[in-house]
This record gives sequence, structure tokens and C-alpha cells, in this order.
Amino acid sequence: MAPPRFDGSALPKSILKKIHAPAQDRPPPAARAPPRPPSQAAQQQEPQAARDRRNREIALYHAHLIQQQKEVEAQILDAIVQLIDFPSAPDADPMRPSHDDASMFKALIANFQPSDYDSLLEERKCADRCGYALCPRPPKVDANAGKNKFVVKGRQLQVVPREKLELWCSDDCARRALFVKVQLNEEPAWLRRAGVAPQLDLMADAPGGDRAPDLNAVMSGLSLDLAGPSAWARSVDEARNLDRAMADLALERGEQGRSTKAAGLVKDNIHENSHISPPNNPESADHFSIEGYQPRMNGRNGVERDEDGDWIL
Repeated sequence: MAPPRFDGSALPKSILKKIHAPAQDRPPPAARAPPRPPSQAAQQQEPQAARDRRNREIALYHAHLIQQQKEVEAQILDAIVQLIDFPSAPDADPMRPSHDDASMFKALIANFQPSDYDSLLEERKCADRCGYALCPRPPKVDANAGKNKFVVKGRQLQVVPREKLELWCSDDCARRALFVKVQLNEEPAWLRRAGVAPQLDLMADAPGGDRAPDLNAVMSGLSLDLAGPSAWARSVDEARNLDRAMADLALERGEQGRSTKAAGLVKDNIHENSHISPPNNPESADHFSIEGYQPRMNGRNGVERDEDGDWIL
């Protein structure tokens, strides 16, 4: 009799996964590279010549930008050197500069940034010249002053470093120089759009003039013709308006004691109080009064005996 055959299909199946040996030409899943994004895949599909051409264009752009930066910085340095010796005439008027000096000054600072303008101010100070390039006078220097100075503007008191105040010969030149500085472009010149030149104005060219009108000129321009009443009334109104304007100006400068006619102020009217005589001292016998009755005084004990003297102790 033949032995029974073993049937392996009757055994229960294992729940463990079978581990197959990795193929020789295929790396295991853990060693595979992560999938690349579509952009990198597109770059791989792009021809090598196109990628080289694009990289070359980017490199040339940055190289040209660096070259433009170096050229502009060299132009700024040359402009600072030229502006140290400005103006051309030693007796030039900074309020009314010559046309050639003004045009050359605007052309030289066209590429300036505010930081470059500050460098110009420092260089002119080292050369013993006013910070305003169109002023030939030396700066005002106080050797005995401290590190800081107090500047009073109206009702405000400011502490300003002495180096900032010793850049100019006067406050007018300081205003003219700062008037130019605020118009400069903060963007570097090599990044600006080509063909667009900044429009710079000087304080003398600005509308309204360089300073306030002279008081004597204003007073001389007032009409004092008394031929007609209307002319006299107009002159009086103009004089009052001028007084009011001068009073307001004095108030802004902090000169409160010099003018009391400024508009909008409270006027103090002082009136004396009516004279009130001091109260009289009470009479010597009033403190003996009893409900209005005043007893007679006696020389012996101070009280004279009455017919009814029961109240006397």
C-alpha cells in the first residue's frame, strides 16, 4: 500500500509579507531620489545651449550693473572735488548766484543721494568754506562753544550738535542748502530710469523769494495821500494790518513782551476795587450787654448796683 501524499494547500496561509531580494540592476525603494518638481524637470528637458545662453545674459546684466555703479560713484567723487572750489567768483552772492554757477551746480548734483550731499558738506567744512556750494564765505565757528548748542525756535528749545551748526556761515545759507537736499532722490543713480533727469530748484528761484520783504520797503509803499477820505481809510487799514502781522510774527518768535496786540489773545482789564474802611473795634462796655440791656458801671467793682441786684453774686 502506497504512503499518503502531503498536500501543502491544506495548511493555513501566513499573514506575513514575503520579502524578495532586490534585483541587481534596480536600487531599493529607500535609495531612490525624491521626485523633482515640474520646473526642474522642464529645465532638464531644456537644451543645454539655451540654459547656457540664459545664464550668460544674467551674468552680463549684473556685470553691466556693477560697471554702471562704479562709473556713477566715480562721477560723484569728481563732482564733490569740483564743488569744493565753488563758486567761481570770490565775491559771489549766494542769494543771487550767477547763471553759469547755478546751472553747473544743478548738473553736478544730479546723481547725488542725500548721503552724497552730506559728504559734500563735510568736505567743504574741511576746506573752510560754507556748506552751501554757491556761497564763498567761510563757516561760522565758535571755538569757545561746547559740544552742543541750544537753539530757540519760537517757543521750542532744541539741543543741536555744534558740528551741525558750524557747517554754514549763516542761517540763510543753511536753509538754502537744506532746500536743495530735500529734492535729491534717495534711489541710487545706477538704478534709476535712463533719460529721466531730476528737476532741482534753488531757493532763490523758488516762488516767494529768498527771504521776507523788508519792513522799510513795506512801510514806504504805504499810501499816505490824504486828498480823499477813501485813500486815508485804506492807508489806515493797511497800517493796522501791518501792525497785526508784525505782532503775530513777534509772537511766533517768542517775543511776547514786545507786542500785546496779537490777534486772538485775551486782554486783561484791571479795575481797582472800591475802598472799604476797616471795621471799628467794639466799645469797651459792649461785652457787658445782656440781651440788649447794658448795665451801668461802678468805680468800685465795675458794676453799679441796681434796685434789683439779686443777679449780682
